[in-house]
Amino acid sequence: MDTFIIKVDPTKTKALTEMFKAFEISYELKKGYLIEETVLHAEEPVKLTLEQKKAIDEALDDVANGRVHSHEEAMEILKKRHPKYF
Repeated sequence: MDTFIIKVDPTKTKALTEMFKAFEISYELKKGYLIEETVLHAEEPVKLTLEQKKAIDEALDDVANGRVHSHEEAMEILKKRHPKYF
């Protein structure tokens, strides 16, 4: 088991905790730091590119600001845009 300690931007705390709960990841939040314990399944640690990190930050920002859709809402949007596939 590995332990990761991540400095958390206070504006992203809620989004991060919701994501960790959704993925059933064990964590605790202490004084602005997210402490996560996880079992890595990869042979070697995965290194994210700056582009990947930016995409994750943008997604967390979307979640934090309510710019998300449920699966059902997304399916309705797709049906309206592409009715021939449904």
